[in-house]
This record gives sequence, C-alpha cells and structure tokens, in this order.
Amino acid sequence: MKIKDPFHPGEVKIQEDLNERETALLNGRLYEDVVMAPAHKFLSQLQYFILSTEDLNKTIPVSILFGAPGFISVDTTGKILTFDLSAHKNKSIDPVLSIITNESLVGGLAIELSTRRRLRINGKVILISNDKLMIEVAESYPNCPKYIQKRTVEISDNVHGETAKTDGDLIDPLRDILKNADTFFVSSLNPDGLADASHRGGPKGFIEIAENNTLRIPDYSGNSLYNTFGNFSLNSQAGIVVWDFDSSCFIHLFGVATLEFGIQDEMHKTGGTGRWWSFKVNYWIKQSVVLPFSLKFIEQSPFNP
Repeated sequence: MKIKDPFHPGEVKIQEDLNERETALLNGRLYEDVVMAPAHKFLSQLQYFILSTEDLNKTIPVSILFGAPGFISVDTTGKILTFDLSAHKNKSIDPVLSIITNESLVGGLAIELSTRRRLRINGKVILISNDKLMIEVAESYPNCPKYIQKRTVEISDNVHGETAKTDGDLIDPLRDILKNADTFFVSSLNPDGLADASHRGGPKGFIEIAENNTLRIPDYSGNSLYNTFGNFSLNSQAGIVVWDFDSSCFIHLFGVATLEFGIQDEMHKTGGTGRWWSFKVNYWIKQSVVLPFSLKFIEQSPFNP
C-alpha cells in the first residue's frame, strides 16, 4: 500500500526552501509500506546490505551486512525481510549487530553497485538471533542511480579479524582511506525514531578533511526528497561507514552533522548546488571482516561532478 504522506517537517522545510517540493511530492508517490514484488528477486541476488539504528547513547551507527546470494529473503507479502547472519562470525565487533534487539527501529539500504540499483527499506526488528535477523517493513522506496561507482563482485577468500578504536585524531592510515574513498554510507534519524541509511558517492577526494576532526562533504543534486538533510535539520547525530574495498575493512565514524547552504562553488565541487555538510568525528572504529567476496572497481559514475 502506498504511503500518502511520507515526509516529516524537516524534509518538507528543506524541499520548500530549495523550491523542490513539487518534485519531492512526485517522487514521494513511490513510497510503499511493503517491498514490492519486482524487488524480491533483486534482494535475493544481493551479497551486502546497509543497516543503521540508534544506540542507547543516541548515536546512530551504520554497518554492512553480508553473505552469499540468497542471504536476504522476502516473504510473499513483502512485509517481512529475513537475513541469514551466518557469515558474521563475531557479531560483537559490529556496531549495529551488537546492539539491535527485538523492537529496534532500523534503516536499511539494499544496493547493488554493479547495476547502480538501490532500494531504501526501513522498519522494525521482530527477531534477532545468532544466525537470523527479521525486519518488519514500515516503508520502502527506490532511489536513483546517481553517483554510484560501478563495482562487481568477485569470489575471494579474505581473512581478517581485528578491530581498532580511538577517540583521538584521524590517524594517517585512516586519513588516506578517507581521501581515496569514492563511496560511503550515512545514517540519520527521523523524528519518529526511525533510522535511515543512505548512499553517498563522488570522485576520489570528494570527502574533504578539515580541521578539528571534521569532514566536509558536498551535496549533489538528487531526487529532491532530502531524507538525510531533513533528518539532520532536526537531529544532528550521524554515523558514517566507509568501505575500504582494498583491505576489506569497514571504517565506522560517529559524530554530528552541520548543514551548509548557498556556498559559492567556483570549482564546481557541489555540482552547482552550493550545498555542503560537515561531519565532526567524535570517535571511530576500524572493523576488519571476513568477506566471501571482493568488489572490483569498473568505472566512476557518469554523474560525478
């Protein structure tokens, strides 16, 4: 069933301030309270999925679930998602899997980098066990393929397994990973407590490292929904996960976001929008994982500035 009024006041205000409300309402017609049947096969083919939630400290971690094709399944109604978690050997080191419980509100993103297809799926955890996660869908809607760098899955035997944690400065190895990143995922929270996970991509170097442990990221033209910006306008807590494709590491960053509008863009770094957001990093975790695959870079998005 379609969701008639999917936007909260934070999203509406930004849509109106940027004169994109009409486009947002048009795209908002794609919101459903189930995963529609054509997407069931898409989900069954995936080997990774982005998931976010809020923890007891009011931070919003975002992480990456993974497994063999078929590790995600959808019931016939499209209302229940089931994840096989058997590939996650040590859930205690994952910032999301280690904290979610029954009734946790979660934000999900199904994304396939090879086809640049993505689908937002938000809802509530109805079961979490050692090898299974089940989510009841509250809302589901597609996003455009813009700014997704194409990568294909290759089978590999990666063996890693430690985590490192710090609340200090961005150390040099992490600084290099951020400067070379062309893809990351960001989490935010809406006024009803429902988490949201979103993709961000651009050319290498689009994540700028400023002073005081702060990242600065351009906001390109998109689908006019402003889910992430709308959430940030009401709740500045945010999480980021950067997938280091070269080392099979997930870099989790926790902090607060600040929005910037109407910034001069002589170098066209924002693609002409004049919008940026900064992210003050409070602490970070480097999670090494055992992945049954690797991702091979194919090409940059043709939409990148």
